[in-house]
Amino acid sequence: MRTRFPLVAGLFVGILLAAGTTASIAYAASYNDLNYYQKQQFWMCWDAKCSALLAAQQYGEYRACSLACFDAAVAASVSVATCSDTDGACAA
Repeated sequence: MRTRFPLVAGLFVGILLAAGTTASIAYAASYNDLNYYQKQQFWMCWDAKCSALLAAQQYGEYRACSLACFDAAVAASVSVATCSDTDGACAA
C-alpha cells in the first residue's frame, strides 16, 4: 500500500490542480511548470499537511490543502547563501 500511495496521491493532485485553480494559475499553469526546488517544497508540504486528509477521505479539506501547498511551492525560491570574502575563505 505504501508503495502505491504516492502514485495515487499524485493522480489526485494532478486532477485537483487541473480542475481549476484560480489563484494558482496566475503563477504557474501546472505542476510541470514548477522547478525542482518548488516541486520538493510542494511534496514536503503535501506530505506533512495533506496526505492524512486524503487518507481520511476529507476531500474538501484535502483540495484546499493541496492548492495551498501548490501556491506555497510557486512562491518558494531557492535562497542562495553568499560569502563575503574578507579573509580569503571564499577563494576558489
